[in-house]
Amino acid sequence: MNLNPIGFSSSVRTQVITATLVSALTKFEHLKPSRHPSRQTIPTMLWRLRLVRTEVVPTISATDKAARGTIIGNQGGQYKVHYDGCTPNFDALVDRSDLHPITTISADASDITFLIGAWKIFTPSYPTTVTHGNTIYREYGMGAQSPPLRINADGTYVWYDEFNKPPVKGKWTADAKIEGAKFWTFSANGVVIKDSKGGLWKVYRWKLAGDNEDRISVHTFCSGMSYPGTRIR
Repeated sequence: MNLNPIGFSSSVRTQVITATLVSALTKFEHLKPSRHPSRQTIPTMLWRLRLVRTEVVPTISATDKAARGTIIGNQGGQYKVHYDGCTPNFDALVDRSDLHPITTISADASDITFLIGAWKIFTPSYPTTVTHGNTIYREYGMGAQSPPLRINADGTYVWYDEFNKPPVKGKWTADAKIEGAKFWTFSANGVVIKDSKGGLWKVYRWKLAGDNEDRISVHTFCSGMSYPGTRIR
């Protein structure tokens, strides 16, 4: 992945990038690009089209700040980014030099196919939802081994993320690591799944030194919570 800032000085490059943005974003029917998009500047196009998927790799801050998100607006020459899996409280204004095209990975890549199968998950504190009056709480009891997390080759998954509740069933999405990221969900290739509340989690391989066990981490976006897992053979 090229981590150099996107150039804006070359009129030829500007036309190419603008045309690419227009082609990628015409699916949003409520956004109508100009008849002559190549004559507009990149900042104008980004603002008019919005909802542009991007990677944020700060050129000054530590690379553990690298993340993916969606451009939702601009302000004072910067772009407002909503980060994947985070609440709006984490939305941030980002310099355009820190924005980069999304890195992708094939579902056939070895880091992804490794995840196919059934995984024994141990949750350090198994969550359950309770209601007191008009307030809903999530309670955590003692750690427990939950039913297997199943990542299927057909692109689906089954996850028992809450105690004594039906499993979550859905479609997983291959998610590439961000070059330069050292921590959290963007430092490894894996698949993204959702919990019963719609929260995003990334499943990826991890290793212990000198250990031959197949291991994964199920790690929530925008927080440090993670569950370890081992393959059921």
